[in-house]
Amino acid sequence: MKWELIKNTILSNKQNYNKVNLKLALLLTTVRKKIKRTNNPFEFPLENTQQLFMLIFISVQHNNKQIKNLEF
Repeated sequence: MKWELIKNTILSNKQNYNKVNLKLALLLTTVRKKIKRTNNPFEFPLENTQQLFMLIFISVQHNNKQIKNLEF
C-alpha cells in the first residue's frame, strides 16, 4: 500500500517534468521565431535573449536529470 503511493507519486512527478519540458520547448520555439522577425535590438536586446536561452537550457537539463533519477 505504501509502496503504491510512493510509486504513484513518482510517476505523477515524472509526468509533471515532461509537461514542464514541453512548455520550455514551446517557449524556446516562440523566442526563436521572435528573434527571426525582430531586427530591432531595442525591442529584443541580444543580451536578454542569451540569458533567456541559458535559463531555458539549464531548466531543461535540470528536469532531464530529475526524470532520469526517478527511473525504476
